[in-house]
Amino acid sequence: MWNSMSMGAATAPCRIIQKKHLAHVLWGRTSNTTGYVVFESYWWRDVPVDAAPRKTRVLSVSRPSIVMPKGLEGGKLKLGVLSPYWQDAATLELALDGSREIESADIKQPCEAVAEGSSTRVEPTMGYLPMRMTLAPAPRR
Repeated sequence: MWNSMSMGAATAPCRIIQKKHLAHVLWGRTSNTTGYVVFESYWWRDVPVDAAPRKTRVLSVSRPSIVMPKGLEGGKLKLGVLSPYWQDAATLELALDGSREIESADIKQPCEAVAEGSSTRVEPTMGYLPMRMTLAPAPRR
């Protein structure tokens, strides 16, 4: 069984950023992906500011879900989201660090991304299917 204590923080395959009743946040070394397992409404103020890489930081999530942002070259962000409420097709509101727009999406539900200053609000209508999209930096206006 894997034991992060015996491996040391520098070589462990993942790092636990947060382990609270609101959400567990982990970072995977091999995939360079941050994973948020959200148990209830989640706000970034509940996590130390420097705990997650800024380019993949999720600022808030409105309901239980699994959110996996991965930073890509050129300031792009690959985002995967899954809601455990497969019978409840409701809007999930995410706020991400950085001003972004949807570049491509592999989703069957409606989705909107709105840049608001230095953050982006993403509002997909979630069903039981996972949502995957790539967000690119929004043009400066």
